[in-house]
Amino acid sequence: MAGRGSRDVRARPVLSAATRVVLWLYEHGLGGVLGRRFLLLHHTGRRSGRAYTTPLEIVGRTVSGAPIVVAGFGDADWLRNLTAGGPAAATVGRRRTPVAARRLGIPEAADALAAYERRHGPAAPLVRRLLSALLGWRYRGGAADRLRAAEQLPMVALEPG
Repeated sequence: MAGRGSRDVRARPVLSAATRVVLWLYEHGLGGVLGRRFLLLHHTGRRSGRAYTTPLEIVGRTVSGAPIVVAGFGDADWLRNLTAGGPAAATVGRRRTPVAARRLGIPEAADALAAYERRHGPAAPLVRRLLSALLGWRYRGGAADRLRAAEQLPMVALEPG
């Protein structure tokens, strides 16, 4: 696997800008405009105990309807905070719900990735390009690529809890 710095250089500015827009919309009471596509994850720092808010794209839903999110840069702080077991909640639109994180297994994550690609139909080439930048290798969207990506990019279901 490529080192962190070599794989996310091209994707970071795009994702950073998108994150700022989503956060701005939520801060100004306009989170509902985003529908059920993005959420704000409220989590507690594992060491600091501070409250944090992280905007994330909902890449799918579990059978029970829980949102699935991906740590696009791998071992993200929000993921480590959730793994540490601190309190967490998710705001989708105007609804805030306490959540517990469940890491998806490789097959379930690959299925979620396939569904995400199908939902983006005509934008699939752009999705594959962004995934390639995040992963550090050329993602083509086949079954083997999805499994490899699912091993590399942690996916989490935010179950009500």
